[in-house]
Amino acid sequence: MIKKIIKNNILLICIVAFALFIRLYGLYPGYPDNHPDESSSYSTAVHIIYNFLKPDRFDYPAGMSFVNALAYLIFFVPFAVFKIVIFNIDALFQLILSPHNFFVQHKEIIFGNRDVYAMYWTRAVTAFFGAGTVLMLYFTGKKLFNKEVGLFSAFFLSVNYLHVVRSHFGLPDIYNGFYITMTIFACALLLEKPTRKRYLLATFGAGLMFATKYQIFAFVPIVVTVIFIAIKKRNFLYLFNKDFIMSIFFSVGLFIFINPYYLFNIQNAMSQNGNDVRRYQMGLILFRPYAYHYLFHWGIGNLPSIAIIVGIIFMALKKTKKFLLISSFVFAIFFFMTIFSQGGMFTRNFANVMPLLMLYAGFSFSLLFTYLRRFGKQTALVISLFIIILVNIEPIKNSVVLSHSYAQRWNADELSDWLDEKMPKNVTILHYQSFFPIKAMNAFQSKHTVLKDWDYSKGPNSLAEFQEIEADLALLNTNPLQSITYWWRGYSELYLGSNKVPFYFIENGFYGLSIKELSRYTIFEAYKPWQSHYENNYVVYKIPQKPKEFGKKLKEYTFSSKKEMWEKRGNFLGQEPIRSAWFEQGKDNKGSMVATSSGSPSRLASEPISVKKGKLYSVKGWIKTVSSSDGERDGFFRIDFYKDKSFEKIGEAVAISPRAFATGEWSEQRVSLVAPINAQYMTVSFQFNNAYFSSIVDDVSIFETDIIPEETLKEIPYIPSTIPLESMYYNTFI
Repeated sequence: MIKKIIKNNILLICIVAFALFIRLYGLYPGYPDNHPDESSSYSTAVHIIYNFLKPDRFDYPAGMSFVNALAYLIFFVPFAVFKIVIFNIDALFQLILSPHNFFVQHKEIIFGNRDVYAMYWTRAVTAFFGAGTVLMLYFTGKKLFNKEVGLFSAFFLSVNYLHVVRSHFGLPDIYNGFYITMTIFACALLLEKPTRKRYLLATFGAGLMFATKYQIFAFVPIVVTVIFIAIKKRNFLYLFNKDFIMSIFFSVGLFIFINPYYLFNIQNAMSQNGNDVRRYQMGLILFRPYAYHYLFHWGIGNLPSIAIIVGIIFMALKKTKKFLLISSFVFAIFFFMTIFSQGGMFTRNFANVMPLLMLYAGFSFSLLFTYLRRFGKQTALVISLFIIILVNIEPIKNSVVLSHSYAQRWNADELSDWLDEKMPKNVTILHYQSFFPIKAMNAFQSKHTVLKDWDYSKGPNSLAEFQEIEADLALLNTNPLQSITYWWRGYSELYLGSNKVPFYFIENGFYGLSIKELSRYTIFEAYKPWQSHYENNYVVYKIPQKPKEFGKKLKEYTFSSKKEMWEKRGNFLGQEPIRSAWFEQGKDNKGSMVATSSGSPSRLASEPISVKKGKLYSVKGWIKTVSSSDGERDGFFRIDFYKDKSFEKIGEAVAISPRAFATGEWSEQRVSLVAPINAQYMTVSFQFNNAYFSSIVDDVSIFETDIIPEETLKEIPYIPSTIPLESMYYNTFI
């Protein structure tokens, strides 16, 4: 019997086995234990074990934590307890006589420091849910259509990059993907024969989904199913049949059973949920296309996306009723995430709908298989498998790279080794929100390191600003960097029609320019490919000395007439460029240039100036910046070196001055950079970081010299920067 089942389902077994492998592979060490939302699952699961199912938070319902707490108690805790008592007779007696005290006393041994063991247990459970969804999708596709649809759909989901990456985290989206697939399966059963058990199964899945993430979307296909049955029976009153009503009450009871403290803490829950409403901008009706761009290029992939579109078209034409059943959930999710709210900005929200999208793709391939069957079933199967693998080459590659990368050491550990072995003593390091391992903290302490904040909201934020406070090193964590560079996702003009992140837009902004400039002074890198970019990547820069000699003056801009005004460059489609005007009054003499920011990374640039490789070029100029808030800073000079006359683009090498403080007083700002070996021209520009600033610019001078400042910390050599832009500027949030 077993041999026959295996023989008849060998393809399915291989698909599910690969799905489980690729989701478990890389689980350890995996992503570091600092995901901002992941503790809502594992720490809350531990909390409800010790507090009679009472969670410590209500921004997420307790559904996922409830499931994980059960998994801990059944599969993991018994082994942990066994390890404690096997060689400790006192602990054994304590477990027997006072189990509560035993678990309180040994909590850290059982669940790990900061519940880290529980985190890995939850990730393993999530991986199994992910693979289980592949199996459930097979049964759903088979029940709705045929075995081929089930197999093809399961294959698409097994290698889908977004589903694989989310299966490596302890977050609720993969669980809800399983629950909605189970709900659609139950709806297919209801269409076949509406019974009370099948109604209960459907609302069981929908109820679990709501109890996991406050999402009611799974009830939509159930309602659609009831409507179809009522139409078939030609009985409008069937919409209110007792089995359906009873199953709705059942799902409500299920939610209360899993969340028994919700009603007693409803004010607190509403307050926490209100934060999500505001964060997601719910109710602000606006089409936001970023999610479609991400899914097409990365989350799903180009060719699988086309297979989905083909499946949608033919399923709508050939299997309209079943198309409407599936699409009622799919369209509800996409409407909510990309029109009713900005939830699509967090692309993990689409992991739950991914199984149903793969049903469309599987349906399109079943049509191909049907066409090829005229050449024989075996021939059709071989050709179909070859084509489906070809279509999924990119998702397969991305999923394998992701899991393999997660199986490597954490970048933070690589950084710790470097800090322990190579970092000099008595240095000042700027860093931004880095979670250092104990080894790194010990290195800081033993080497008397001074740590200062590199804070995007306050500054300093560029090489010249680091020089102002005499920092020796700057340590970049690329994960929080995206919190200040992700704005491109709101400008569809920047990415639609492109197959990647608009790096040119990001690099032309203040923070992108800062990173590009710092990259010339790289001394350490620890990064992983973009597929696993959710892990923190680290780059350490050495801060060079300020030049003391400026040499001869090459050029001076006094803006004494309108003819000296700089021209606008770096304009972006759909963005208002920087504004400029000539002002009759200057700092000391007649004439100056007035610049007003627009929020765009455009600039006012001089004409090109010929340069010589290896020479140091410096710019000194005066800026008077004003803003609605005194003490803020913005408005800076910028140097770009070019090897040809492509002056609209960002330079081969760039440097930026400190931003001027918005005091309404004149301040001199300086910036210097050695011309790279292939440089032939340079331009000097003035630019802003933010909107709502205005500056007057005057008396800008350019200097050239052979005297290069002596290198600091010579014992740490510079290295060529190899971190790709894809690992620096992420294509989505984790």
